[in-house]
Amino acid sequence: MSDRKDAIHAALLKAGAIDGTSAPADMRITALGNQGGSKSTFAIDVGDKNFILSVYTPDTWHGGGRASIPTQRRLQEAWQQAGIPVPKQIGDVFELDLGDTQYSYELTEFCHGHQVKRFSELSVDQARELAHHVATSHKIGRDFRSEKPVPHVIRALGLPVGFVHNDIQPGNVIFETDGPHIAGIIDFERARYRPLIDEVAKTAMQFSQITLKDGKFTATMTPQVGAFLRAYNEERPLNKSEIDKLEMAMLKGMWKACLVANLDTPPEEQLHRFALRGAVLEGTLKFRNEVKSLANELREEMKRSL
Repeated sequence: MSDRKDAIHAALLKAGAIDGTSAPADMRITALGNQGGSKSTFAIDVGDKNFILSVYTPDTWHGGGRASIPTQRRLQEAWQQAGIPVPKQIGDVFELDLGDTQYSYELTEFCHGHQVKRFSELSVDQARELAHHVATSHKIGRDFRSEKPVPHVIRALGLPVGFVHNDIQPGNVIFETDGPHIAGIIDFERARYRPLIDEVAKTAMQFSQITLKDGKFTATMTPQVGAFLRAYNEERPLNKSEIDKLEMAMLKGMWKACLVANLDTPPEEQLHRFALRGAVLEGTLKFRNEVKSLANELREEMKRSL
């Protein structure tokens, strides 16, 4: 631990994030969330300054099916330059040998604020604000180049694709402590190439109200879903192929929202994957009709603006 503290303290000093009045022993390191696997995250406190430390295994550094760490950092920098609130990166990634494995360390500023449990708790204006940031990020993502080619199977879909965050959900959106606005969008480790409409619809459907109780789903459409999609379309108009796929993408997003609702349920009440499909189909029949109705309404609006 002393070697790790020395290396982290040296990196903060080199980046100018702290001054020389503190010592490695003054740092407090607190584990956050799940530890181990491909990434571990820690809170670093030095006096009144707060940072986040991400520790990556060698496999994660290269990305696998996801973006590599260097690509994630470049994407985050591009978002920041475009005015999207993201935590500021501190210095360069550094490496440290611990036993037989060499880990990569990344430091960012701590993003102060609060999270909501569900996007359905947010206002229509907050839905529009998030839509603005997502649309702006997609404009960047369409032109973004990484060290890996776009997978052929994604190009073959014939839809606009780009580098997307790929995990816009309540745990990764921080809101101001004393205000309604977004303070930061965090956690880029799932970033990868995707059809843009997939992330649009998946994010929008999280604004619906979907709950699981006693093994049954209940789902309700909210004004925030339509507000998000309309605001996104104003910032980055969907093309004809995306408009035609909107309903399918929204229904796919509904399934994702149901999976999240299942995970949010106490473990003893969660449905096994074999029972999950039937429960979703039975509990969302009326809701699926609402999704189709909204998709048709939006399609007509969007086609008029082409």
